[in-house]
Amino acid sequence: MVNRIIVSALLFATTLFFVACSDDPTSSTPNGSMTAKVDGDAWGATSLSAQNVAGNLIIVGSQIDIAGGETKQINMTVSNAAVGEYQLGGINSATGRTITYAEGASVASLKSYSSISGTIKIDELTSTGAKGSFTTTVEHNQSGQNDGTKHEITEGKFNVTF
Repeated sequence: MVNRIIVSALLFATTLFFVACSDDPTSSTPNGSMTAKVDGDAWGATSLSAQNVAGNLIIVGSQIDIAGGETKQINMTVSNAAVGEYQLGGINSATGRTITYAEGASVASLKSYSSISGTIKIDELTSTGAKGSFTTTVEHNQSGQNDGTKHEITEGKFNVTF
């Protein structure tokens, strides 16, 4: 009997160790979750805000690395949101369908990027939350200064509550 308890405890500890050592960043917040890959590296929101006001879905996810001193943020806006797939970039930006990405050591030094192509797919949209996926290419375009720097955001997923 004691051996079964010890074996069970070791199995639990080993499982906990491997789960804790996962490469995926912690991405669950009180408001849900938002994850993606930015240039192939795992990204997960440690702070998340979402709202659906007058049909405008707005999701802001931030990953704050206090030890490394860097913030990475993904902002998503879909005007007249409903279940469906939305194209990004070009004329779609003028219709209120955008993803922006920002990164930097502090709020004052954040470098901002805007979507030039991609999609946002809303799978579920209710009065209490939204769920879906996204992928985009963003390009640096801060205050009209486009230096051509781009980032690929892939495998994006969100499951948020309002």
